[in-house]
Amino acid sequence: METLTRRTTSMSILLVVSVIIFLVSAGAYVGALVYHRILYKEINDECAGNTCGFKAALIRAQSEVRMDLVEDIKRMERKIDLAEQIVHGHTSLVPIFKRLEQTTVRSVQYASFSFGREGVTVSGKAKDYDAVAQQQDLYQKELKGALTSYTLSDFTEEEKGGVTFKAMLVFNPEIIKYSYTASTTPAATATSTATSTTP
Repeated sequence: METLTRRTTSMSILLVVSVIIFLVSAGAYVGALVYHRILYKEINDECAGNTCGFKAALIRAQSEVRMDLVEDIKRMERKIDLAEQIVHGHTSLVPIFKRLEQTTVRSVQYASFSFGREGVTVSGKAKDYDAVAQQQDLYQKELKGALTSYTLSDFTEEEKGGVTFKAMLVFNPEIIKYSYTASTTPAATATSTATSTTP
């Protein structure tokens, strides 16, 4: 009798647990259905006054956008991008002339100037070899900024006085871009003024 009572109690507990599990599962299923219905309604509801479902609101927003204006904006963006590429890629010789002006000894004069892919070639005339040496010192200082390399060659001492030479100057590519703005620091200006007054 006692064994039968224990079995009945165990079955009752199992039944209760099963019922609870069923009710929880059913509640979760019903909740999922309700949530799905609400979500579907929020997405697909037609417009009623100022209230629209997500889908209808997107369609209304697309219809209100002026596509011709959008295309105009896109074309303008492409033109601006192209203009920026041209400006950044365009070569300007103005910074080079400015650098040469700032870094040329007064007793040195340039007779010719040519610009190519390899760099700038100038032929010049100096008062004497001391002036050539001073000019070389200025080129050497410019290696820290404007110049990447330089070469002096073809030294010729003229009968009437003076020394002619050629200089091959390779400038930093950044300073010959059109977008580059040549800037002169007070220290650089003072150095240029001091060296240019050297006889």
